Amino acid sequence: MRRLAAAWAGGGRPAAIRAQLREALALLRDAIGDRRGRFGLIVAMAVAAAALEGAALVVLPALLDPGRLAAERPGLAALYLLLVGLAALLLYGQTVASSALTLDFGNRLRLRLHSDALRAGWGTEAVRRPADLVHALTAEAGQSAFATQIAINLAARLIHLPLLLAATLALSPGLAAVAVVLLALAGLPMLPLARRAATLAATMARLARQHHAELADAFAGLKVIKVLQAEARRQEALRARLDEVRAAQLAQSRALATAKAGQRFAAAAAAAAGAVYGLSVLRLDAAAMLALALALVRLASTLAQALDLWRQLGRLLPVYTQFRASEARCRAARETASVEPVTSEPATLNPTSTAPAPRLRQHLELCGVAFTHPGGEAPVLRGVDLVLPARSLTVLSGPSGAGKSTLADLVMGLTAPEAGRILIDGAPLDAACRAGWRARVAYVDQEPFLFHDTIRANLLLARPGATEEEIHHALDEAAAEFVRQLPQGLDTVVGERGGRLSGGQRQRLMLARAFLRRPDLLVLDEATAALDRDSEGRVVASLRRLSRQTTILAIAHRSALFAAADRILHLEDGTVGLRAGPGAALLDRSPLPPHESPLP
Repeated sequence: MRRLAAAWAGGGRPAAIRAQLREALALLRDAIGDRRGRFGLIVAMAVAAAALEGAALVVLPALLDPGRLAAERPGLAALYLLLVGLAALLLYGQTVASSALTLDFGNRLRLRLHSDALRAGWGTEAVRRPADLVHALTAEAGQSAFATQIAINLAARLIHLPLLLAATLALSPGLAAVAVVLLALAGLPMLPLARRAATLAATMARLARQHHAELADAFAGLKVIKVLQAEARRQEALRARLDEVRAAQLAQSRALATAKAGQRFAAAAAAAAGAVYGLSVLRLDAAAMLALALALVRLASTLAQALDLWRQLGRLLPVYTQFRASEARCRAARETASVEPVTSEPATLNPTSTAPAPRLRQHLELCGVAFTHPGGEAPVLRGVDLVLPARSLTVLSGPSGAGKSTLADLVMGLTAPEAGRILIDGAPLDAACRAGWRARVAYVDQEPFLFHDTIRANLLLARPGATEEEIHHALDEAAAEFVRQLPQGLDTVVGERGGRLSGGQRQRLMLARAFLRRPDLLVLDEATAALDRDSEGRVVASLRRLSRQTTILAIAHRSALFAAADRILHLEDGTVGLRAGPGAALLDRSPLPPHESPLP
């Protein structure tokens, strides 16, 4: 026994148990939140159910006593059934209430992480792997909520145990004490197996997230895989990952199966020893022995359920810990000036602490702006100085990788320069007003993205209060009259990422959404690349008209936009060159030859 205790202590088992208990208590505190009344009701029902069940066990010997008068038996039977029935009703209420609590908790987790991810700074490490966030929001949030259900059930069993033990002691103190000691001694060797299962659970949580991320990458790059004829290689990579997951799952199953088998043997040994002790030593009669046997079986069953629930909780706690780590990373990357305290409720997406952004009426200025991508060695932008006049069309060109999209992210307020300043009519674009500034910005990406919703819903993201007339006007300006020809019109569902539409149709809807926003600054990143010549000409004409009201920065390589530009910027080697564009009032408006660099 001393060697077993020493091995148990030397293996760090008490510290591991304390760590798991802290994680379990943190999970419960998070799940309860401000719903202490509901949780108190659950605990009260569990206590009452356990007390009633214990009272029923105490009544049982009297019911089975052959010396009782026949007239007393119906009353005792009715009392026994009443106690058992009331306990069952309370357990039903406890189950329903705990299920509601855990379902609410799962939704709160999802809302919290979703809010934190949306508020995290663009391009930060916290949101660089969307597949990890999707896995956390779907699988890990649900598993964390299920862990809460298990923790509540475990708490209910732990409440049952002392009351059942008290009932057993009332029936026979000596036999109850012997049975409890035997159960404890038999269960002690199972503890290292539980530790092994908890370690494997952490490995399983990590592998599950990696597996989900790799699958998401594979299907996102399905076109590339097919073109490169890499189907077989991707299949083998998936097979290898599944084999790794299978090995971890089997190891976890073996550890749990061993613990369960040992637990069953321990319970049987304790029952046999208790029966021998009760009949041979205590000389109990058959009725008392039967009542005690039922009480001990109920006690052993509740203890076994508690141990099994603890093992299940140990498997799920690493998932909750991993989920909380994702939340912590998103909160650490929050872009607002002041970080709000962590609460159990989702954060407000539009914090009132955000300072009002200045209006762009004169010019947007970059003063000595420098930027280096995280993990990069050389800066992408080196001391950039430029001025974007308000109500003008500026075209930005340059070789791939020169930093054009990075510059666009900076002027939109998505990222902050590591050196230098960005001024809007002389007011600095700092962390306090960056989110507010984006409310006055519209953006059209070179890879048009639409949500799996109707055309109307996708357009109204830009301006929820827009009228039907304003929507159709924006569609006309973007050469997107095809919407009128669709059977469902604005209520047409575009499919995942807009997949039911062509690339040109998606791009025109993105332009319409930008026009509908009526922004101070409109940023276009190769926004006409997927359009045919006729549609591009009409869109450029619309942009030219819009530039008399809105400041437009267009990243482009095609001559049509060069022909309409007031100014042309050329970005290369981290610096910007400038010349007036053909669209300027004093310059010739003839188009530049295709693919010709706008600067000498």
